[in-house]
Amino acid sequence: MPKLADRLSKVPERVALPMAASAWIDGAVPLDASKAQPLRDAAAACPAPSATMLEEIPVGAQLQSGRCWMFAGLTVLRRQMKWDTDSDQESGFELSQSFLVFYEKFEKMQAFLMDVIELAGQAENDDLMKYLFRVGPARDGSDWHVFRALVLKYGVVPKRVAPDTYHHSNSRQLCAVLNRVTVEMGVELQRIVNENGRDSRAVHDALDEKLEQIRALLASFLGMPLRTVRIGDIDMTPLEYFRTHVEPFYNLEQKVGLACNPALPKGSVMTVKHGKNSACLKKFDSCSPRTMLAWINVDMDTMQTAVKRSIQELREPVWFGCDVDSAGDFDRSTGLQDLDILSCVGLSKRLSRKERIELGLAVSSHNMVFSGYGDGFFRVENSWGPDCGDSGYVTMSEAWFREHVYGVVVDKSLVDPSHWFIQESAFGQDSHPGVSLSDPRLVELDPRDLFACI
Repeated sequence: MPKLADRLSKVPERVALPMAASAWIDGAVPLDASKAQPLRDAAAACPAPSATMLEEIPVGAQLQSGRCWMFAGLTVLRRQMKWDTDSDQESGFELSQSFLVFYEKFEKMQAFLMDVIELAGQAENDDLMKYLFRVGPARDGSDWHVFRALVLKYGVVPKRVAPDTYHHSNSRQLCAVLNRVTVEMGVELQRIVNENGRDSRAVHDALDEKLEQIRALLASFLGMPLRTVRIGDIDMTPLEYFRTHVEPFYNLEQKVGLACNPALPKGSVMTVKHGKNSACLKKFDSCSPRTMLAWINVDMDTMQTAVKRSIQELREPVWFGCDVDSAGDFDRSTGLQDLDILSCVGLSKRLSRKERIELGLAVSSHNMVFSGYGDGFFRVENSWGPDCGDSGYVTMSEAWFREHVYGVVVDKSLVDPSHWFIQESAFGQDSHPGVSLSDPRLVELDPRDLFACI
């Protein structure tokens, strides 16, 4: 049998690379090079001249950090915002990710400690408590709802005044230290609650002390966030900058999340009370005590149509969550996401989306931005730098979308009003008669559910 290198040489490089990276055992997998033709055709057709595309801008690079959700969110904002100068637009202007990281970590760690106080001593919540300790309060990953809440509370600043430092872009050690410290604080708070009672002065004093220690620890790693930023001749706070340069052109409070969960009825709204991100959300000063985490369950056609309408009619990019890791059908060198990538080695059978979700195999592992579409494909802006794919852009087939995209964020105007009326009740905005938190279409998910963190 020919050596692996000889067999790979007969396949287009963009097909061979993911195979080689997967460390196939030489001779163990029969190669059918003819199966690569659909991939050649897909690459040749994308992007097509007739496609609907937003302007191509330089991509960001999250480097060795799990900030894809934040990069994607800030990418959406910078595409829509008011530019300070024409040179900003031409020079790859970005909004600062590092500015938000300090607040993201603080809010998550504070929320974790407050959840510990709330759940301590309740035997029925032992499994949930163990889960929250195991997940860790200071992990990098989050979702749209955390991004939205951070920006609405703290604002944004240009990256030129708040660039990344080492620990922003190489966050593994930072997260490990923060997780260890916060978990140890949580264990101590459990003991204080059990000895003195949940509402005791001792618990409140201990929490205040630990939050000050967290602020000091974050400052030692990341520095303190800017309090003001100079724009032209004007000094303004990050929140003022957001309200003048971003919010008039992209209103975060008018966006809703759509998801496709085959296990639930269409039109239901998914929420989660305690979880990897919802705990953080419900502790934000501006949030409802319930939770801000909510996804409207729709069918896949509705989700894809909403993405296309956002790009074509509103000229707005779309934040989304997907699984780029588990299936092996994402060629990172060329940026092609297609279900046929592994067909050239005979791996054509696959579990359905519904089967993967039911078995707990599906995970929303990455967030990116839709910035265009054509016949059978979507154009995607990634955050892995310009060397991944086509100058940092990804071509995703519609079939891949149907299998691996779990949630998208679009303007409320593109969604059936009966759906977002329900969602607003979950956000604590009961402005519509007949809709309440007891509505049976509101479904509270287990915090370990895929759709609890898209």
